[in-house]
Amino acid sequence: MAAIAGLLCMEHLSGAKVNKMPGKKKISKKESKLLDLLRSSLSEEEIRQVFAGALLSLDKKGFDRLIQHLHLDTGKTLRQVMASYKKGVSKSKPTPGLGKIRQEWDRAISDWWDCLMESGDEEGKYVYQENHWDAPYLDTSALAEDLKKIAARMRSMIHRVVKENVDSEFDFFELAEKSVEEVGSGLPEWMECWDDGYLFGAEVTGCLLEWAWLKARTNQITEASFEFIEDVRELESSNDKIYLDEDAVVGFVLALDEDCQRDILAGIEENRTAPEWKAVLGNVRSGWFMLHKELLKRWSKSRHSEICRENIQKDWKLALPVLEGLIKKGAFEEASAIAEEARKGLLDDELWEPTRDLLICHRQHYFFYSSEETLVRFFNLWSKTAGGLGRKELQAALSLQAVMVAKWKDWDTVLSKFDKSSSAGFEALVDRFYEQWKNLTAEQAEKYTVDKDWGIEGSWIPILIDEARAKRRNSRRFHKSMREWLKQASHPSENMKHLRYYLEKLTWELNRSSAIRKISPALYQILSSRYSESDLLDKSMKRWLKRLDGSALFSDIMAVWKKGIVHLVPDPAGARNSRYDHHAEWLKALFELNHPEYDRMVKEWREIHRRRINLWKAVSKQGLPVPGKR
Repeated sequence: MAAIAGLLCMEHLSGAKVNKMPGKKKISKKESKLLDLLRSSLSEEEIRQVFAGALLSLDKKGFDRLIQHLHLDTGKTLRQVMASYKKGVSKSKPTPGLGKIRQEWDRAISDWWDCLMESGDEEGKYVYQENHWDAPYLDTSALAEDLKKIAARMRSMIHRVVKENVDSEFDFFELAEKSVEEVGSGLPEWMECWDDGYLFGAEVTGCLLEWAWLKARTNQITEASFEFIEDVRELESSNDKIYLDEDAVVGFVLALDEDCQRDILAGIEENRTAPEWKAVLGNVRSGWFMLHKELLKRWSKSRHSEICRENIQKDWKLALPVLEGLIKKGAFEEASAIAEEARKGLLDDELWEPTRDLLICHRQHYFFYSSEETLVRFFNLWSKTAGGLGRKELQAALSLQAVMVAKWKDWDTVLSKFDKSSSAGFEALVDRFYEQWKNLTAEQAEKYTVDKDWGIEGSWIPILIDEARAKRRNSRRFHKSMREWLKQASHPSENMKHLRYYLEKLTWELNRSSAIRKISPALYQILSSRYSESDLLDKSMKRWLKRLDGSALFSDIMAVWKKGIVHLVPDPAGARNSRYDHHAEWLKALFELNHPEYDRMVKEWREIHRRRINLWKAVSKQGLPVPGKR
């Protein structure tokens, strides 16, 4: 508005002398009066039109007089704007002036504090309540997401804010400390805080690091590189509510130039025995240990190997670079000892022997801190070590373990590896691993089994896996076994209830050309809601069902459904919150597959459940007839 007023109030843009001393220009009384008149008489759109029209109507002398009237930086920026306009706005945009940067920076800081204040409002956007009967809680993950967006705006300006001293009093460390204290301030003490990590994610951490780094360099601190990282560590250590993004810290430092990285490494090495550094470097899960390790990997291979070796008991993955180095030197005995040490840490207190047990059967123990890629790399290195020592069975076992970790859902890959290992003379090892893999595969292929007492013994999936291993392309044996299973599944009625999910899975996997939908749309809808997604395991299963002509069993399967679905319709007596949509869906499937049994069941329900008004509304909603209804 000051620019508009200055443009419109310059006494017909006469050659009045203007003070060009640097500093912020104050708006004059004339300008202020005109601005008030403009605001009260014109809309914002009209004022913008006046402003643009006035600028375009100025000749060179008038434009120069206007520039003299403005602050130096404002005038400089305005010249750039007009130059860009004349060249073509779409091709290049002028650099924002300090006034614009200051405005956007102040707005970002204001938005930041608005978010924090909102977190203390019991009726605010960050207080979440899933259901009316649940207690509300503060969702700090949503708050962190909003702060991330603001930090991205701040980061785009941070270089100029620091270099051009736009906000000399701003301190990101102070902002971080005050922010964590402000979160949820004012909420009732009983209200829980939902914290799924930390308030400062990668974007906020990156912005803080960039500010700290620019400040250190601008102030020409001696040994600025290490001082910078020391300040960041002290910030995190001094406040147990501040968790910086570890990957962002490591990534930022590794993106600095070589001299800076070496200075930081030298500082950490020099101070590693100091209590404050010893505490963070002693925790192999901390970002500071990770940073130290990555810097050593780049600039001191021997020390990198040393700290990895010292900490294998704390994190077995640190054995990997040590193993690689020893294998290159042919030090297989030493490598074997390191691999054994890593093995003990892999499953913590779990007893696991690589020639006896498949590691994938212990996934719940190792998954959290171990990626498939890391495990495969470990097994391959250990296998090379075993080969170097002539331990052939262990080498074969470890090679199988690697394949299992990476490809256990891919039946063809696994079975091919079993065949190769058997041909190499390790039949007993393969048989042992095969049974474990088959059991695991059968359990995981059917994720919805509710009756654990029956286990995989009640499943048809082991039958399919055995046929796949035997590679029998003659489907008669498979069909015979499956028809025996279907007979077991349908009689007595209790079997149908226990094995219903195995039957559902088989029906869905053999659903050629949506055949179920043609016979019973309701059953199709029920199954599609449960089995619509497919993973590699489902694809392997489907592939072998096709190879063994499983579709020939479809009529037998539907016969089981027609006979036994009456036993699967859920009892309304077990309904929660008077919701019966699920019961009505199954009832409709019964109607489509076995009309007489439907009539019998509904007649029985009319007597037993006559007062369940919502049940009969759900039934009517499905368009089902109700015998005896008045």
